Amino acid sequence: MTIKWIIFDAMGVIFQERNLLNQRLIPFIKGISKNIRERDIRRCYYKASLGKLSSFKFWIKLGLDKYYPEIEFDFLYNNYTLDREFLKNSEKFKKNFSLGLLTNHIKEWMNFLADRFNLNDYFEFILSSGDVGIRKPSKELYHYLIEKNGLIPEECIVVDDKLKNLNAASQVGLNTIRLIKHSKKVGFCSEFEVTSFKELFTTVENFFGDKNKLK
Repeated sequence: MTIKWIIFDAMGVIFQERNLLNQRLIPFIKGISKNIRERDIRRCYYKASLGKLSSFKFWIKLGLDKYYPEIEFDFLYNNYTLDREFLKNSEKFKKNFSLGLLTNHIKEWMNFLADRFNLNDYFEFILSSGDVGIRKPSKELYHYLIEKNGLIPEECIVVDDKLKNLNAASQVGLNTIRLIKHSKKVGFCSEFEVTSFKELFTTVENFFGDKNKLK
């Protein structure tokens, strides 16, 4: 088997922050207005991450549009950290594979992050749920990913930290590896589980690749 593509998740994988909604967005918004209900934040974020609300309308729905665009810039600039180990190992991955990014996220926010962190220097494509109107773990999103980019599932590895996403990916024929930086290993889901990007590369090298060809 020849692996040509590695498709990474964003939150909890290439970014250090794992649970953006609970750990970052809700506390951020509640810090501005305690009167905004948590369920309303969740509902608006979910709709925006499906492309049903623009990022501006997201703030309008929460009654915070008077702070826009400064509020959005403040949140996006101060609540995302690109994983240092990913940066350290990214060139090694790029030399051996084509890289993609697949994430549940608001389209405009992902575009901002791509510019801020120069993500297009690492990934040949960046696909967010807001672009498509489908969220992981829907198998439809993985089918769309395959068709849009002309991928052969057997030649791809999906790297994610969430079991339900990996389960859906495996059901459409994609190889899967779970990257666990923030939680303990639990029941089986993906073919392999690793705890670092270094271990990830070694796993791909040993089980999917030709050691004489990987650089």
